[in-house]
Amino acid sequence: MKSENKLHFLSNGGKMGELIRSYNWSATPIGSIENWDHSLRTTIGILLHSAIPMVLYWGEDYLCFYNDALIPSMGINGDDPPVGKKAKELWTDVWDFICPLLEKVMTTGDAISLQDQLIPLHRNDKIVYVYWTLNYSPVFGDDGGVKGVFLNCTETTEKIQNVKRLEESERKVRLMIRQAPVAMAIFHSETHFVEMVNSRALELLGRKEEEVINKPILEAIPELKTQGIKAILDDVYNSGKSFEANEWPLQIFRNEVLTDVYINFVCEALYDSEGNINGIMAVGYEVTDQVIARKKIKENEHKLNIIIDSSELGVYEWSFENNIANYSKRSLEIFGYPTDSTINLFDLRKHLHPDDLQIRDAAVAVALEHGTLDFTVRIIWDDNTTHWIENKGKVFYNIEKKPIKLIGTIRDITQTKKFAEELEQQVSMRTKELGQKNIELKKMNDELESFVYVASHDLQEPIRKIQTFSNIIIDNEHESLSEKAKDYFFRMKRSANRMQQLIDDLLVYSHTNAVEHLLMNIDLTEIIEEVLFDIEELIIEKNAIVTINCPNKIFVIPFQFKQVINNLVNNSLTYSKPDVTPLIEITSKLIKGAELEEGLLVADKTYCHISFSDNGIGFEPEYKDKIFEVFQRLHRRDEYKGTGIGLAIVKKIILNHNGLIVATGQSGVGASFDIYLPVL
Repeated sequence: MKSENKLHFLSNGGKMGELIRSYNWSATPIGSIENWDHSLRTTIGILLHSAIPMVLYWGEDYLCFYNDALIPSMGINGDDPPVGKKAKELWTDVWDFICPLLEKVMTTGDAISLQDQLIPLHRNDKIVYVYWTLNYSPVFGDDGGVKGVFLNCTETTEKIQNVKRLEESERKVRLMIRQAPVAMAIFHSETHFVEMVNSRALELLGRKEEEVINKPILEAIPELKTQGIKAILDDVYNSGKSFEANEWPLQIFRNEVLTDVYINFVCEALYDSEGNINGIMAVGYEVTDQVIARKKIKENEHKLNIIIDSSELGVYEWSFENNIANYSKRSLEIFGYPTDSTINLFDLRKHLHPDDLQIRDAAVAVALEHGTLDFTVRIIWDDNTTHWIENKGKVFYNIEKKPIKLIGTIRDITQTKKFAEELEQQVSMRTKELGQKNIELKKMNDELESFVYVASHDLQEPIRKIQTFSNIIIDNEHESLSEKAKDYFFRMKRSANRMQQLIDDLLVYSHTNAVEHLLMNIDLTEIIEEVLFDIEELIIEKNAIVTINCPNKIFVIPFQFKQVINNLVNNSLTYSKPDVTPLIEITSKLIKGAELEEGLLVADKTYCHISFSDNGIGFEPEYKDKIFEVFQRLHRRDEYKGTGIGLAIVKKIILNHNGLIVATGQSGVGASFDIYLPVL
């Protein structure tokens, strides 16, 4: 009876209580149960009656006592759990981990606590990894010394696995957010600080990640404060109601420039495990390009309507599937109907002029085959007036290349036709008038040719006789003539010579219009040297210096262009300054017409630019055009020789070559002539 009382701590201790009671402890270092320390029996009693897995390590060999609650967690065979084993024998797989902990508690008497400790164990003949929360506490013997270690353990594997599953889920969510093709961000707490944001959102917001992450969104992007975003986020966070917006306008700084953007976005509340709102997820994408494009289309449509209205075009759409056409108000007006009328194709067909029906039908047939409609016909209004219309359109086809509709425009060209008819009549009338003018012009040309003949034959003959007889009288009767008579004869001879030169110049001027001569590609330097050779005596007489730098070839009528060079050189020698060596410089180069100011030449055409300059008496700039007129002289005849036709001949020849000549001068300094001849 006394022995039974000592074993009462094993009563109701489950399977392990029975095994401990029946085990032969006398063969172990702690001896029989009757001799166990009171503290040992008390601790084992607590252990056996607990629903929490517990272990007691007792003595220097760390004999193991554990309760039924530990059996399934440790993977111990439930039918035959070991009893009286040392810790080293029972926990061979984890002894290296357990031993230091036990020794520390036994030595120091201090408790040790470990949270979510991973420990590999044998379960069902395989190693599994189990998480534990472990609390190691010292157990004192009856003598007051530390005799054992009490282990209170709780398996946290499921909790850790749940946490890991949650973390993996969050990782996947974050990865999904980062890789999402739309802008996504997560805001946390009522301050809406940015917990997560993907690259699309950063691109939309015009920011870098470090500029917004872990910061309240309105502090990271202050320009949003006045654009209604705070009210939206506050309402979603406080009410849990989602918010959705399309083409929401925002102004965001991008590259330090405040930029107008449009976005579609949705804000949804996020909840914690207890069902409380703890954040917001925002998903959106930019639609700026689409909005701008739509606005441009709308604007273009508006402009098109203005253009159509201003051009008085009628617009229509003809469906081939149901043979129904819709007409604009202007189309109705063109056919003579009120703008509120309802008409069909038959109504319009009865207005096509009978003689023009075939034109209309043929044009429609061509359009159905080739896609483009274009015809002009007459129509008859209900008041029997005739009008002209121009009809243009485009045929649209389905995927099977079958025509489905025609969109076209109608324009009333009645006034244009009337104007064209009147213009045709006027042109015909003017053509007749021009024919008559040509007859008169031919008559004048014939008269001019007669004058040229008279000038070249009849007029020159008397002058030659005057010159001949004057020379005879002076030569044979020189001694018998008085000084006054001699002076008269010399004046008469000079006048005859001037008349001869004037007639010669007029003949040259009248022949510069000749176009029967072919243009030739000649060396510019060679033709200039030929002219200088012909007037070599005059150049020597004037002691003049002529320099040439003309590497180009030109397309000219040779004998006419020689006249140009001859007249320009003679002009420079005639108007040279007394006691100053005449200097004449002739150069050339190729240029584009665009290089000359005022658009005097064809911009993309190549020209040979010939520059002719001298150091003569020059002329005032206001006379730059007058010097090219026939018989125009800037000086008295007794000061400088000449008929006043030379430069007129030069300009006429240059114009005959489709060229341009420009004169510039400065009185007392010199004159220059710039010639531009087209290069064929």
